[in-house]
Amino acid sequence: MATKIRRALFIGLGGTGMTTLLHTKKIIYDNYGEIPPMIGFIGIDTDRGAYNKWLEARDGKRIMLDEAEKLSINVQYPMDIYKVGRKKGKFGWIAPGNENALTVLADGAGQIRSNGRFAITEKEDDVRTRLQAKRDKITDAKHIGNPKYELLDTDIDVHIVFSLSGGTGGGTFINLAYIVNDLFQDCKISGYAVMGEVFRAMLTGVAVDRVRANSYGAIKDLDYLMSLTPTSKDVKIEWFNGEEGVNSRPFNALYLIDNKNVNNDTYTSIDQISEMISLALVTSIGNLGDATASVADNVEKVIAFGNMDMEGKRAWVAGLGVSEIVYDGKRLAQIYANKARAMVVSMMTNGGCDDPSTIANNWIDENKIRENLGKNDVIDYFIETPQPTIPFSDIDQPENPKVECDQYINNVSQERTEKLEERYNELTNRLEGSLDELIKKQINRECGAYLCENILKALLKQFELCDGEMKHEIATLNDNLALKNSALETSQKELEDFMGKLLKFGKDKKIQVVCEDAVSVATCKREIKRRERARQFYGWIMARVNDYLAKVDVMLVNLRAVTAKSNADIESLRLGIGNNSFFQHNLATSFVDSINCQNSDIVFNDFVTMMRDNGGLWSFASLTSDQVAALIWKYTSQLPKAQDFVNRTVNDVLRDLGSDELDRVCRLVIAKAQPLLRTNFRGHHATSKPDNGYYVGVGNKAESVLNQDDFFKSRVPETGANVNIVPVGLKDRVIVFHQFGVVPAFTVSALDTFQQEYEVKENKSPGTSHWDFGLYQRFEEEHFDIWPKDEVEEQEILERWIQALLFGIVTKNDKGEFIIKSHVLGGKAIEQFKVKIGGKRIDAYRYFAENLPIIKDELDEQVTKLVDSDRGLPYKLRGKAKQEVDDGVYHLPGHLSLNVISYDDLEKLYPEEFVQLNKEIEYILSM
Repeated sequence: MATKIRRALFIGLGGTGMTTLLHTKKIIYDNYGEIPPMIGFIGIDTDRGAYNKWLEARDGKRIMLDEAEKLSINVQYPMDIYKVGRKKGKFGWIAPGNENALTVLADGAGQIRSNGRFAITEKEDDVRTRLQAKRDKITDAKHIGNPKYELLDTDIDVHIVFSLSGGTGGGTFINLAYIVNDLFQDCKISGYAVMGEVFRAMLTGVAVDRVRANSYGAIKDLDYLMSLTPTSKDVKIEWFNGEEGVNSRPFNALYLIDNKNVNNDTYTSIDQISEMISLALVTSIGNLGDATASVADNVEKVIAFGNMDMEGKRAWVAGLGVSEIVYDGKRLAQIYANKARAMVVSMMTNGGCDDPSTIANNWIDENKIRENLGKNDVIDYFIETPQPTIPFSDIDQPENPKVECDQYINNVSQERTEKLEERYNELTNRLEGSLDELIKKQINRECGAYLCENILKALLKQFELCDGEMKHEIATLNDNLALKNSALETSQKELEDFMGKLLKFGKDKKIQVVCEDAVSVATCKREIKRRERARQFYGWIMARVNDYLAKVDVMLVNLRAVTAKSNADIESLRLGIGNNSFFQHNLATSFVDSINCQNSDIVFNDFVTMMRDNGGLWSFASLTSDQVAALIWKYTSQLPKAQDFVNRTVNDVLRDLGSDELDRVCRLVIAKAQPLLRTNFRGHHATSKPDNGYYVGVGNKAESVLNQDDFFKSRVPETGANVNIVPVGLKDRVIVFHQFGVVPAFTVSALDTFQQEYEVKENKSPGTSHWDFGLYQRFEEEHFDIWPKDEVEEQEILERWIQALLFGIVTKNDKGEFIIKSHVLGGKAIEQFKVKIGGKRIDAYRYFAENLPIIKDELDEQVTKLVDSDRGLPYKLRGKAKQEVDDGVYHLPGHLSLNVISYDDLEKLYPEEFVQLNKEIEYILSM
């Protein structure tokens, strides 16, 4: 069955983003065994050095970002580029206080947000090219019909991870979001923004000088941009070769990530937070993402509903937390299989089966090659009897017996060399096969390696004894031969001398003595030859035994290496199970110490049978230790107990837990899934509560113990939290995805700390904490702030509005636009402090209402000055207004209302203007 998956592009900005990408890639590889082709990664950094970090996957593979997944936007000679650009009117978005900081950009952004933006602006073409390549690869038509993966949607989800507190991430994320919006049609962009406190916890000194100020500035930038609507005034984005006006939100969903949750659990390492974000990213691409409509969809809907908007502030901030219950049965199986592999080696190398000496001696006797213990097997094989088979009883020329004696002794009485060679070859060929058969038979038994080594050593000992006996006997025989040769020479001399005498009585007796002495010499030489041939054989067979011993030694070295590898792998696996992500709870941990392999688990004959198709066990002598380890692993990894570990599901393990332990596990993962975002409504009230949803991904909802009797739901601490148990088909884990929000930015608790350092930096050097100096100036002109304006009652707004109209503080210019005289709203003295507040009455009124908390004091001062110059003015104006209302002309063009729309068009074409004028008339009537 194909795995359901979303097309997704993961983008990491700066060090935080790159680290999160690496964790994400590892988890995806661990989950799927590969990186699915519809998943892409891009890590973008300003650092000149290469990002070469790696993580080890469960199967031991090194997981890295490859070259196509890394993009450096490092800029060389940035100050030269800046100077040339400024002459052409570019780079106005860089705050004056950040200009000199460009000098450090060649080595990285240096915590200056405008440096990060400068880099992505200058390298925009490279960024676009890389994004387009990733888009095309992810959407390649070759993926259609992929048997392993089924697409959940045709769109691409883009996930951008960055830190708000640094220069690279904090300076590039807005530009990048708008580039992605431009290049990817119908995509959903989710942002994961890490705030500065974790870096304050990790680092000290100049390294964290700007983290809080940057975080506050970035959140303020986002608060403005995430509140844009299609009718908003365009925000200008300057690119390297042009300018773009935008009035849309950069992200569909944006998660702010702190280093504390509601329980005040504090995380002091960015690696911990990166792992949590990684779990969320991986979750978003699978079935759980489908159940939540997608990460971006779910949050975007809540933003659009506006239920959590407060005091005129848009709610857009989301929080998330993710944890997992994992049962790593695969690693438990690997631990067991390693212990079984060591057990197989032990069974091969330990004794206790048979006596190798008995086997060796039996084999020697069976093959009739013993030359000790009263046996003459080998010498008799070569020369059956020491006595010559041809008799020597007469000498034809007794006067010269030596010639005939030498001929008999050296030729007639001796075996032919060819025959001896033939027998030698027959014997060695037979013993070659028999010895090979013996070793291969014994090696394929339990205790085989032990038996082979000690059988060979026993054989060698016996052969050395036999050979030694032959050597000793040959030495004795050679001594005897010398005596016999001397006796023969004497008898020959006596015969020669006798034949020189006149009388020959006793000749036959003399000849008989010579013949007997010659036969004795020939017999002795045959005895020596028999033993020399036996020693030749023993030399050969001892060499062959040593060859086999050398191979057995290689085998034993390999097997000892396999044991060492198995033990090392067990320790590595133990550490791997115990060293999970902080946000994971691995149920396998409790099983590690109880895993054992018994002798009875291993049917050695089954192992031998498996090895027949792989060269047999004797092949271990000619393989590397890794190859031997792999062959034994092939057997032990398929043992029933190993498969039991693999086949158990996380639900099986949870079901076997006691109620108390299951309760503990649930509460633990719920605590770990608490969103890293603390909020404080600061006394303000929303019309509803923020969404607080748990999405619990289980293998099978109907069978899950977490779903039975609302077991999981009843452990959730938040009253009214939405808990969805979702079938995701994963057998080895339960995913707990906790989503919170959305809320307005001003409710984020960390802002209190951020604001203090932000104000210090901004008072010293305005705009340096912001993405765009022009946008910062717009904040100032519009009096935009993260914080909601003070509440003003509708009645007071209307009263002040009428007052401003009557006293001429709100007027119209020659273009028909409403203007107000105000210094605090940015009006300039040269323009008589006039500030445009809207072309339509309703827009002007809304602007007036939004800014009334700011201009109240100034309005009072202006009214006071006018009244001081004419004490009766308020009464005159009030009377005039009442008179116009009574006469029915207040709302007509040319009167106090400043309305220019005819009465006939008001209600039909301008209903909002009609309602507004009606409110004003009702108020005047009540004065």
